[in-house]
Amino acid sequence: MYSTISIEELEKLVTKSSPAILDVRPSEQFKEEHIPSARSLPLEQLVVSGIPSDLDKTISYHIICRSGVKSQKASALLTEAGYTAINTDKGMNDWKGPVTN
Repeated sequence: MYSTISIEELEKLVTKSSPAILDVRPSEQFKEEHIPSARSLPLEQLVVSGIPSDLDKTISYHIICRSGVKSQKASALLTEAGYTAINTDKGMNDWKGPVTN
């Protein structure tokens, strides 16, 4: 089972360090704006193509999407495959931290 943190907790982590963040929104949304340290891994790609071989099972991944629904699905998939996934309870719609495009 994956754990969940609040969007505010993730914002605090980003200001203190560079946590591993997987943004599971569609690529177009990621390109518009995203958290600077985030990596794009659209949920659709994760479902169809599977988990990329370069993901590391020894680190924790913070999962974010637009509103918090897709991140739950992605967190479940990653956890079932043996990764440590931390779901973000909300998403980029509520993000107040730094962004880049």
